Amino acid sequence: MAINTRRTSCAPPSPLCGGCGECSECCQAPVGATGPTGPAGPTGPTGAGSDIPGPTGPTGATGATGPTGAAGPGGGDTGPTGPTGPTGATGPTGAASTITGATGATGPTGPTGGASGVPGPTGATGPTGVTGATGATGSPGILWDGSLIGYTTWNAGANFGILQNFPSGTLIASDAGSALLNSGYMRITTGAVSQSDAGGAINTLLNPMWWRGDAVDRGVWELDIDLAIVQAQSTMKIACGLFATGVAPPLGATFEPSANVNCIFLGADSGDANLQIMYNDASGACTKADLGGNFPKSTGVYVRLSFVCLGNGAVISYNVHRLDASVTDAGSSPASNIPSTTTFMNCWLRHGNGATAADAMMGYVQAFTWFAPVG
Repeated sequence: MAINTRRTSCAPPSPLCGGCGECSECCQAPVGATGPTGPAGPTGPTGAGSDIPGPTGPTGATGATGPTGAAGPGGGDTGPTGPTGPTGATGPTGAASTITGATGATGPTGPTGGASGVPGPTGATGPTGVTGATGATGSPGILWDGSLIGYTTWNAGANFGILQNFPSGTLIASDAGSALLNSGYMRITTGAVSQSDAGGAINTLLNPMWWRGDAVDRGVWELDIDLAIVQAQSTMKIACGLFATGVAPPLGATFEPSANVNCIFLGADSGDANLQIMYNDASGACTKADLGGNFPKSTGVYVRLSFVCLGNGAVISYNVHRLDASVTDAGSSPASNIPSTTTFMNCWLRHGNGATAADAMMGYVQAFTWFAPVG
């Protein structure tokens, strides 16, 4: 054990210290074990308060919620409902809306009405009306003076039969067994040289007899001609009707029927597939009215051609009827591009083979004309 030999004081003082203030030999006894802690002394008096507050202590935890108290006693019963108050005054009418409402859906169809009633009895017949006054007497009718100016012949010759003036072509004897309505007809052929023509005039002395007339009682006539295409060619030319010429209408290599002037006739240019009605005044080319597919420029077509003119007539009417097929085309010329009212015409029946080097043959059966006497 260590000995404290020069200690001036004991801290804490040893229990063996006499309090001399000098630590010497008296303190050289061995140090014993520490004794137990004595009991706590009483709390000393509260010291004087400090002017500086101490720090605030932490907030204590919230205490637990206490139990809910018992419910108090209930109130009285609900009283009765009070009476309804009086109706308030009606407010003013609001302004009309500018928005149209949607159209409502169509309602269901109503039931069908009752059955039709029974028809009433037929009414009595009214009285017969008064007969009207007799109309004025019409103007006197036309007194026609008919003449057969051409007909079929059983003889071949230059001035026999329907053609009384025969400048070109070959006349062949009539064929009484013709399939064209079993009618005999005189056949005239061009021959087999291309650009050949045939035919002639039907009035012997080439007197021009047909005109439109320069007054209401002049130029009143009808002309009928029966003719047939006995042998057609694709380039065949035909000109049968009225021409203001004393010589045969030309049908040469560079001349088509429609190039004629002062005329109205049944015809066909070399390029036409169908027969045409052609008419022209003193200049230019003919106006052509195509008779259509019922009147082809074909072998076996057999027609009756009619022209009609009334005194000083504005037009010349025509009618073409097929005797082998019973079809008809009718019409009239316009009031323009036709011969004038003072132009006299002859009747010529002409045809040619055009550019085809083969026979083109026509059959001319008969011709009639009627004139109204003047005065």
